[in-house]
Amino acid sequence: MNEQIQQQLQALLGHAGLGDMSKYFTENVGSLISQFGFKDPGQIKQFKQLFQGFKPETYLQAWDETENRFGERTGMLGERLGEQLGALKTKGQAGFAAAREKARDIYGKSGFGGFGAAEKQQNISLRDILEQSATQQSGYERQHQSGMMGAEKERGIGRGAIYASLQSYLDQLFGRAGTIYGLDPTGGYQYTPGDPGGGTDMYGINRNTYTDPTKKTYINPISGGTQY
Repeated sequence: MNEQIQQQLQALLGHAGLGDMSKYFTENVGSLISQFGFKDPGQIKQFKQLFQGFKPETYLQAWDETENRFGERTGMLGERLGEQLGALKTKGQAGFAAAREKARDIYGKSGFGGFGAAEKQQNISLRDILEQSATQQSGYERQHQSGMMGAEKERGIGRGAIYASLQSYLDQLFGRAGTIYGLDPTGGYQYTPGDPGGGTDMYGINRNTYTDPTKKTYINPISGGTQY
């Protein structure tokens, strides 16, 4: 895993709330064997057989696709709102010009005596234009806000699927490690009486209640199941 991918993965794990578990998200089987403290050759062999490998590119690609879709959708929504508000401004300016022209026409036909009527007509027209523009602008902004909320929801679903997949990998990894701790394939591993995992692990945790620090649950190393 090159440095760039490592940095991107670390950022993704941070978003998922798994940053402190990053050492388990590796393609290096030897590193995981060391992390879990396997010493017995039979256990090491079993772990290598069970471990399917972690492929960060799969998760990073899914993340990029999710973020790109969000960026494209919000960009389109922003452009659409800009176009709508621009058209509304042009329409308002045209309305103002028409109102002034109508007032001048009334004044021209009625002379000085018609000044009051012309001014009143212009004020009514301008007020109508402003009210109509405000209503339309409010509608456009509500549409934009609704679209943004939809985009956020879609991104949230995409991110949630990635987070769940990362958590599933971690659960399976700890489950397999716990199962191997509970089995002594060669008989050569020294177990502590009453402890199917053999004493405590590298965290100092008794293996018959192996803790998954990401979910506040306990993993049974024999069955691989969880207990809340």
